[in-house]
Amino acid sequence: MTNEQVVELSILIELADYVCCTSPRAIDIRPQELQNIPADPNPYYYFLFLLARRRYPKVMVELGTLRGIGALHLGYGNPNGVVYSVDNHQTVSPALPNVYFIEGDTRNRDEKLFPDNSIDLLFIDSTHQSAHARQEYEVWLPALAPKAILLADDIYMDGMRGFWESIPEPKFAHDGLHSTCGFGVSIVEKTP
Repeated sequence: MTNEQVVELSILIELADYVCCTSPRAIDIRPQELQNIPADPNPYYYFLFLLARRRYPKVMVELGTLRGIGALHLGYGNPNGVVYSVDNHQTVSPALPNVYFIEGDTRNRDEKLFPDNSIDLLFIDSTHQSAHARQEYEVWLPALAPKAILLADDIYMDGMRGFWESIPEPKFAHDGLHSTCGFGVSIVEKTP
């Protein structure tokens, strides 16, 4: 790894550690709307908020919407960015002007909406199956900007372990962000 990669990865690890060690989040800076959302006890939603607030990604894509909590945290974290949440069925309506739902297969990318090198953050959280996640990664990789952040949820599940192991460095897994199934963070290294 280059010195720049080491520094960037260290910053992301410190952010994840902060989220996990701020229990019970005595200094929760999220808007009240986010604090009031009933969610599972895993702190990765707070991590998404702080990551978007710190890195200011212009274009963020979440694959797998479920209730839209991840997309809302990204959208509130950077209100000047745009969040697209892709899933084959809509289970929640976007509640922010910068969060959009796209109904469709997460393994398909609209190249007009998401041209090469246009996405600053990609969050894979759909079926939790290695082959499916691998297809998503391969389809969306050309759209990722150099130094984009790739996030993956549930990386310790049997269906996701092989996928996460295949992701190139630099990356790290943080057990505290999702204690039972793991949470992965990677910096995508490619040239534009």
